[in-house]
Amino acid sequence: MAFVPQNPLEDALLRAQTDIPAREEFYDRLRDEMVFVPGDCGRASDDENAAIASAADALNVPVIRINGRQYHPIFSSIERLKTYRDTPFFIIRGADVFQNKNGSEFLLNPGSDIGKVMTRDEVAYCLAPTGSRKMQVKERRVY
Repeated sequence: MAFVPQNPLEDALLRAQTDIPAREEFYDRLRDEMVFVPGDCGRASDDENAAIASAADALNVPVIRINGRQYHPIFSSIERLKTYRDTPFFIIRGADVFQNKNGSEFLLNPGSDIGKVMTRDEVAYCLAPTGSRKMQVKERRVY
């Protein structure tokens, strides 16, 4: 099944696979836009709307273990999350979940056709102001 972008973040993710300049836009969008996170943020939600979390909330996010490494799953759209698992979730700005789970690594869209491993270095790179970023990670690949 072909990956059809559901929003500008997913469009940037798709383009970042082959277009090196698009990778900066992807990191900016991942930092600034809302992502969908399985788990609980301690805020109330209803059947119509997911809870919206902030960096200051006590986030309870599951861990996926792969080859001895631990990753927090995050998703670029509700469609990617629902394809992975029908589970309680909350919405949070990418930068806020990265700051809340400081020092953690993430999997963007696990189980999807297109996703991304976000190492600690890449999370730090993503959080840095665009103009001050230094390319310290050898290769940033979308898988």
